[in-house]
Amino acid sequence: MKKQPSAFFLVFATYLVAGTAAILLFYNHGSRLSRQLDAQILAQTEAPDDLIIPEPEIIVEPEPEPEVIAEPEPEPEPEVIAEPEPEPEPEVIDEPEPEPEPEVIDEPEPEPEPEKIYYGFTVKSGKSSVRVRATPERNSSIIGHVNGGDTGYVIEEDGNRTKVVLKDGTVGYIFNEYITLSEIPKKDVPKEYR
Repeated sequence: MKKQPSAFFLVFATYLVAGTAAILLFYNHGSRLSRQLDAQILAQTEAPDDLIIPEPEIIVEPEPEPEVIAEPEPEPEPEVIAEPEPEPEPEVIDEPEPEPEPEVIDEPEPEPEPEKIYYGFTVKSGKSSVRVRATPERNSSIIGHVNGGDTGYVIEEDGNRTKVVLKDGTVGYIFNEYITLSEIPKKDVPKEYR
């Protein structure tokens, strides 16, 4: 059993045919409506002949062909003659520089030691029974006595006391305020105290 086309399809086809026919009728080149529209447009755009300015005729001159300048033929490259390779120079081996000799610095001659000066002492006059002590300390033991005018040899000075050797060979300390020192020749000093 064949199905009948639906009503929608029939309505659609009818409108499609009617629309196509209307387009052909109104816009066909030979239609009456089209000729009337063309005449109206032409009447509006036409101008009297005396107002029409002819368009100038444009003359296009052909462009001249560019002048062809002949390129000079390239000069042939000179023939390269291979030079013989130079013989390698013999390798130079640097000789080590000789080490400089150490600079001899003249050592200055040692200055001669100043000649030792020897002193003797004399007990100041007017003094009697000056004590000679065993050490430089004030409370050290008394080992002898000297009187004004007595002499002897000086071994060393120690602060406010002087180490002395008496004529009898006793070695001890006397306060500096009781004696006077004087320089004496080396030969006058016993060898053991020089």
